[in-house]
Amino acid sequence: MSNNRERQRKRVAKVHQRIQDRRKDFIEKLTTRLAHDFIEKLATRLAHDFDVI
Repeated sequence: MSNNRERQRKRVAKVHQRIQDRRKDFIEKLTTRLAHDFIEKLATRLAHDFDVI
């Protein structure tokens, strides 16, 4: 392979890695938020059902 082709291959691989990292970060943040919201709603519902509040 020519040096230029290898350089471009690495450049494209780097861009693909950044995209993959951003997607992973988004999914992790989203699932954390969904879990937090679910637990908060569940706790509120349980507290209301048992008249703790």
